[in-house]
Amino acid sequence: MNVQVVQLTKFDYRVSNRLETYLQKLRCRVNYHALRFTDTIHKMGETLVQRTREKSGGRFIALHLR
Repeated sequence: MNVQVVQLTKFDYRVSNRLETYLQKLRCRVNYHALRFTDTIHKMGETLVQRTREKSGGRFIALHLR
């Protein structure tokens, strides 16, 4: 197995002008995959989805606005 490690010195949401594009993309991907929700937030999300499904007959659309 080939394992590689990336050390991020800053967890900044802004695009860094000093990074090559491929490194910026890698940093974004690593940050995204490193995200973990706490158990409380995960449970609340499951409850909201369940309630939405029950009230909408099983069909709903989720939209994330940044």
